Amino acid sequence: MKHVYLIFLLSVSLIAQSKFEFRGLWVATSRLDFPLSILASQQKQELDGIVEFARYGKFNAIIFQVLARGQAYYESSLVPWASYLTSPLTVDQDGTLYPNLGTPPGTKENPPQFYDPLKYIIQKARQYGIEVHAWLNVYNILTLPDTSYRLAISQPRHIAIDENNRWNTKLFAKNSQGEWLIPSNGFKLIWLDPANPFVRNYLVRVVVELVKNYDIDAIHFDYIRFPGAYTYGDSFNYYFSNRSDTVNGNPYGLSRDDFARLSIERFVRAVYDTVKKLKPWVKVGATTPGIYKGWLLPIKQAFFDVYRDGRSDPRKWAQVGVIDYHAPQVYWNIGSDYDFRVIAQDWNANMWGKHVYIGIYGDNPYSEVSEEINFTRSIATKGNIIFRYTNVKNYIDSLRLNQYKTFAIVPPMFWKDSVPPNPPVGLSIRRISSNVWQLVWSNPEPASDGEKPSHYVIYRSEGEGMVNINDPVNIIAIIPSALSVNIYTDRIPDTSKIYTYVVTSLDRLKNESQPSSLVITRIEFELMPTEYAFSPGYPNPFNSLVNFKYSIPEASFVDIRIFDLMGREVKKVVSGVHQSGVYQIYWDGRDERGREVASGIYLCRMSAFRNGKIVFSKSQKVSFLK
Repeated sequence: MKHVYLIFLLSVSLIAQSKFEFRGLWVATSRLDFPLSILASQQKQELDGIVEFARYGKFNAIIFQVLARGQAYYESSLVPWASYLTSPLTVDQDGTLYPNLGTPPGTKENPPQFYDPLKYIIQKARQYGIEVHAWLNVYNILTLPDTSYRLAISQPRHIAIDENNRWNTKLFAKNSQGEWLIPSNGFKLIWLDPANPFVRNYLVRVVVELVKNYDIDAIHFDYIRFPGAYTYGDSFNYYFSNRSDTVNGNPYGLSRDDFARLSIERFVRAVYDTVKKLKPWVKVGATTPGIYKGWLLPIKQAFFDVYRDGRSDPRKWAQVGVIDYHAPQVYWNIGSDYDFRVIAQDWNANMWGKHVYIGIYGDNPYSEVSEEINFTRSIATKGNIIFRYTNVKNYIDSLRLNQYKTFAIVPPMFWKDSVPPNPPVGLSIRRISSNVWQLVWSNPEPASDGEKPSHYVIYRSEGEGMVNINDPVNIIAIIPSALSVNIYTDRIPDTSKIYTYVVTSLDRLKNESQPSSLVITRIEFELMPTEYAFSPGYPNPFNSLVNFKYSIPEASFVDIRIFDLMGREVKKVVSGVHQSGVYQIYWDGRDERGREVASGIYLCRMSAFRNGKIVFSKSQKVSFLK
């Protein structure tokens, strides 16, 4: 198959920002981005700062590293607490042990201040509609300065140490000579063996623990590959030669490289199937080195190719449906020997409909980062993840004022959930002061799949009338749903102008509902109505949206439905308790299942109830013209 690559010449102007765009921020632990202190109170302040930073920069996802070097940044029964959470920063790998490995953060303080970093950052991020993806370094577990290195005994025990406090070499990836210390840039690395069934089962148990115990949005894999082009040995050789074991062996007679890829695919498939059973809304994603089959691309010959050298095949995982997104680390500049544009375009065109979030090297100058975001938008990727928090701090204001000027919603995944939630109910508005207005609404009934809104999107536009919800400029906030009554207080930009608001619902996987009714910042709306009223629809006839205005003089249950002229119900528009006030609702010419109705005349009937008795009923005719 011939590959065609079109290189777009980008101007300095910004590509239009999409309403649905993944904006991820990698946050590395192990003293890179977090933690930079050892006291629990200070670490919580660090996490507060990270979330506020993401909010300020209009990121909508934090990729938080929870497993690095075989150490955990969450409470685990399988993985020891990371030593960085409790050890002075001047003490690092010293050739003998990790100080305080396995010690829960804050427990040595007086008084104890135990906390869970992952749980803490999730709670903070939820307030702003920011997703949290649990980032795991999968097979790479240690980087050693010398061969005398040992780990302190901890409970649970580090995976690299066996029950006799010796190296757990039976689990390590090895080369053909049986060597398990892998040299790299002056260091010695230890990797787990992807072909070993115990390793696979152990890692699946780690994922299960995270999914069960934490309200995460995704599992995010890194170092999900073999360490180098010639790393095979021991258990790999045994299972590679085993033609009878259909679960772990090689009954298909694959080549060594293909069996290596199958070993990793088995792990990814086991994770995906397990997560789907536990919490089907949790996504599974991965990141790998950026070049895939580089010899087919019009770039310089790759120095490391994820397919050939890493024996990892995320495109196959996408094809067979065992990942939801991939974030290739395309850490080369536009126009370089490994041209960012060529590599990004290659990934975006070959991921079988699954989401592609291009990984951007955040230590580049802002001008380069900005042009790379421009390019990924020009080829319609689903978004980006920038590496990493500390790097982005250097140009966050520029990013926020230019590329991330508007809010963006994480793109939904139709293969996981294609049913939108119901729109908010009974939206009303009241004036608090000259420039402060308060929106109030109720949660809708669950959608047909049983889901309730997890968040709401607040839209505001200048003028009286329609709000274009397809334009992200009109999004002013994304907030979590409340248990019953939802309240949002807004400070308008100009008290001499009128503004119109609508609110939509988002479910857990970011499917968006139709808009709520319209409300408008007009002072006369403060006057409480003295009687029920239901005004004719406007415009009439209509071909897109028709609005109806109605008044409620006292707390009532209001039901508004659309019927055809045969008396058959077409759609329930409003059904819920309303407080005294003036309201607006709309109908978009679609039935209960979202299908556009035929042209013709329809009846919009409003009924109001108090104490179970009808107190008002009125119908308005409206003509729908396609």
